[in-house]
Amino acid sequence: EEKQDSLLTQTEQELLSFVYPDLQYNFYMGNSALKEKRTIDAINYFKVVFEHLGNKLFKGESLEQNQSDLYLRVSFLIGYCYMELGIPEKALRYLDFPGTYPQYKREYISCLIDLNDFRAIYIINEDIDKIEKKGIGNDQDYYLFLNRRKAYILVEQKQFLEAKKALDKVLNIEPNDKIALDEMSYIQKQ
Repeated sequence: EEKQDSLLTQTEQELLSFVYPDLQYNFYMGNSALKEKRTIDAINYFKVVFEHLGNKLFKGESLEQNQSDLYLRVSFLIGYCYMELGIPEKALRYLDFPGTYPQYKREYISCLIDLNDFRAIYIINEDIDKIEKKGIGNDQDYYLFLNRRKAYILVEQKQFLEAKKALDKVLNIEPNDKIALDEMSYIQKQ
């Protein structure tokens, strides 16, 4: 049975965690709609799952670990959909508790930046500090993302020297990083 579980996709494992068939259906349909780029439909399906699990939490009921993970995932997926639609104001509600998942935090940080929210730079700096203290290791992609986004904010603030330092961190790891090279080129023209 353990071997069989490893053959299941994350989506299939989440589907197996449902007790209510209508939630299973809505989660499945939301994923299908998202794959087909039917973003609004995906949001509507995912919201059914989000609201059901959220109502359980609001009533003081506890969620099993897989349900908690699913709640965060569905919340992320709704926020992601709103970001894809260019509506960061709505996305923020669903992205503002990203947990420890780098993918979720990336979307949250991007949302904050799109909204010109000052919290973005604090979250970025905090996460960069944590990664640098423990060593980059498996967090390299997230570390590069953080430094690129930090540079973007600093360029917007016309703090070009500090932005260059963040981009140097990226280019020391990935010398051909297109985003960092483009941003460096922009800074040199200022």
